[in-house]
Amino acid sequence: MKTILRILLCAAIALMPLSASAADDIATLRALAEAGDADAQYLMGYNYAEGIEVEKDMKQAAEWYTRAAEQGHAAAQYKLGICFANGEGVEADGIKAFDIITRSAKQGYSDAQFELGYWYAKGLTIAGNSEHPFRVTLSYATAAEWYRKAAEQGDNFAQNNLGRLYEEGKGVGQSYAAAVYWYSKAAEQGNVNAQYNLGNCYYYGNGASKDYAEAVKWYRKAAEQGHDGAQYQLGRCYKLGLGVAKDSLTAFEWYRKAAIQGYDVAQFALGNCYAEGTGVAKDHTEAIKWYRKAAEQGLADAQYKLGGCYEFGIGVAEDSQTALYWYNKAADQGDAFAIEARRMLGNTIK
Repeated sequence: MKTILRILLCAAIALMPLSASAADDIATLRALAEAGDADAQYLMGYNYAEGIEVEKDMKQAAEWYTRAAEQGHAAAQYKLGICFANGEGVEADGIKAFDIITRSAKQGYSDAQFELGYWYAKGLTIAGNSEHPFRVTLSYATAAEWYRKAAEQGDNFAQNNLGRLYEEGKGVGQSYAAAVYWYSKAAEQGNVNAQYNLGNCYYYGNGASKDYAEAVKWYRKAAEQGHDGAQYQLGRCYKLGLGVAKDSLTAFEWYRKAAIQGYDVAQFALGNCYAEGTGVAKDHTEAIKWYRKAAEQGLADAQYKLGGCYEFGIGVAEDSQTALYWYNKAADQGDAFAIEARRMLGNTIK
């Protein structure tokens, strides 16, 4: 109980606005830290890392984190591990980062458990540019173990990532139902990626009965947080009238939000809106603009469409060579329409 009260007291000190009284409080916190209190040492590190009531100083932060970590303070171990991983306040050292964060994770600290899960899922090299890098062996099974530990403590990032492993059957037996379970846990906490993933589960009927209205609900939550994929899917639902009344103008608006963020499929869809005059006045020049953006990102549908615009002079001057260029790009990806268009156009310009 004393430890909990001390943590709450120290946290309150750390969050107080700077004033003469606050200066006294930080002095009190420092005195506690100097006397060996691990919680106070951790919070001194945090204050220096964030520049709270003291000038930001990552070297000082790392020193205080080290003092607390040496006493087994799990949160300090995690923060110190991140310092070693990123070379903040200390010389980057992947071996130390992995060792310290593993110690924190084994004590049940959820942030460290998530971090380990992420490293194993990606097979990352920690502190790769340092003299002491550490390559984490790719292991979805180990990633799932650490994600689960964090997820069961309510970590929404771990819940989403564990759901993704279940959806893809990586490190665990594939289970769409389990994916929906974990996505739901994370989505209800506002995790934007989980909201999008859950929307997809309802849209496609994976792990749950197909329910477009429920899909729209979760797409909207993610879209309003700026998720480009959700914005595109929400636009698609409005265009097709799935789960909502058909509304071409609203579809256009959501496509545009996603397209502006660089989402290639949305850029193509926006180009189609301008080409067809759907939800916006017909404008072939604007259509070409958005087809080009998607095509330059490698989207075969957009490359084929752009090729057609050049072949027939829609929104641009006719240019068979440029048309063939874009047909080739799409055809090389296996687009059947582009392959045929290339063949036919090639026969006319030999």
